[in-house]
Amino acid sequence: MKVLRSMVWMLAIASLAIMGEACNGSAGSGGHPDFDLLSYGVPLKIKAPEDSVVNVDDLGIVQDITVVSGDAFNLQILAGTAYVSDVSTVVEKQKSDAMTSSTFSKIVEEDGNGFI
Repeated sequence: MKVLRSMVWMLAIASLAIMGEACNGSAGSGGHPDFDLLSYGVPLKIKAPEDSVVNVDDLGIVQDITVVSGDAFNLQILAGTAYVSDVSTVVEKQKSDAMTSSTFSKIVEEDGNGFI
């Protein structure tokens, strides 16, 4: 069980790392400092504006972590236990779920470990 939970966190971290790299080259990144989510119960650091507001909802099987700063920055992270040990299977399922959401607009970047 610990291995599967670790894989979910690694998937989230890999996705955030891709996002960080994508933002480094864009005009919208503004050189944001590291924003540590550990004090919110999430062992991740992201690039986000210092005035960001974090909301964590425990939805039972997943945690919904939303980081917002004005209208220009809005990041949602879903973290939970994976019941499949194949990362590519988890990524494809999450991508499929995201694309069917009414709020989905496009995939910005993707690789075998995640997508933005």
